[in-house]
Amino acid sequence: MVKEKDEIRLIILFFLYNKYEMARGNSKWNQALKKWNQGKDGFCIPKKGSKGHEEVKELQRSLERKRSAPENPSQTRRIKRKFNDE
Repeated sequence: MVKEKDEIRLIILFFLYNKYEMARGNSKWNQALKKWNQGKDGFCIPKKGSKGHEEVKELQRSLERKRSAPENPSQTRRIKRKFNDE
């Protein structure tokens, strides 16, 4: 019984966290959409199935692949130095 309650709590927390991230505009789709709209006169959302939609989906996939990489390159240098010092 306790295990089921813990699982339900985790599911609820995961759901709330995803809603929070989407509300902040930090979902991978929103990031890809912002990147796709850079340099254009206005902001638009491409229709599902269109060429633009496929381009945004590809950008989204590339962002998901880069997820584990640090945003700041200096963080990478610090990590390398840390391992080289040992």
